[in-house]
Amino acid sequence: MIKRRLIKLFIFLLSAGVIISVLFSIFYLKQYLCYDIRNFKGQGEISDLGPWTYPRYLITFDEIDLNGSGQHEIVVKGLPSVELTFCFLMRGDCQQEFVRTSKSNIRVSFTDNKDRVISSASAPAPEWVFSQSARETILWHPECRDIRFIPNKTYTLRIEIEADDNSTRSLPARPFLRGGGLELP
Repeated sequence: MIKRRLIKLFIFLLSAGVIISVLFSIFYLKQYLCYDIRNFKGQGEISDLGPWTYPRYLITFDEIDLNGSGQHEIVVKGLPSVELTFCFLMRGDCQQEFVRTSKSNIRVSFTDNKDRVISSASAPAPEWVFSQSARETILWHPECRDIRFIPNKTYTLRIEIEADDNSTRSLPARPFLRGGGLELP
């Protein structure tokens, strides 16, 4: 009698666990797979490369000169709710040696609609990480990695460049966010 009740209780708990797991999986997949890029509003372009790619989302902004003093402010809303990393996409002919000798100081900050800082970095260009592959050359900072945004909030990206006025060479770069997708080891 007790053995039968224990078996029924075990089957009930196992069934409840399976149902909860399925519901959680459906909720997670809905959040993960069902972001609509039409929700994105702001000064940039968003691309969804598909749920099985890495990175899945690319949000690109207008090109700026990292070797020219100036302030840039970009307002966006409706970002996907995945961890995104902020980078500068460098032109293909950009040489690491030129970035290493640049005297520009780059300040980047993301603030929400209540002016709270979500992420920020401030460092001379040589202290940013220079990454180059066959496809791209990027400049990024560890403080601007894995930023989590809330889709219905408005965010302001501020980029401030303090450059050496004696420099004659430009350092064009396209700010962008990327992340999400299936990252394999």
